[in-house]
Amino acid sequence: MANENRPENPELAKQVKEIEHALARSQGDQILDFEGLCLFPDSQLPEKFKMPNIEKFNGTGNPTNHVRHVINTLKLMGLNDELIAQLIQRTITESALD
Repeated sequence: MANENRPENPELAKQVKEIEHALARSQGDQILDFEGLCLFPDSQLPEKFKMPNIEKFNGTGNPTNHVRHVINTLKLMGLNDELIAQLIQRTITESALD
């Protein structure tokens, strides 16, 4: 029997929480964990940021070239890697995401 006064192992607590979420999802419960869905929840776009018009990747062609183009374009706008990782999904069509 577990001692309730003993400090909990943080890694074990995290794993238990993940298992609980997976179990709830498998039972049909809708859990919206926005922090879990967001790659970098603390990242903030610069004020007045406007996404540049970048051709969307539709699954044909070279995906590495597309990613390189997006990174280079957004880096020139002063965005950090976290923001680029968040925004790159906006440059891929739904069919290519699948």
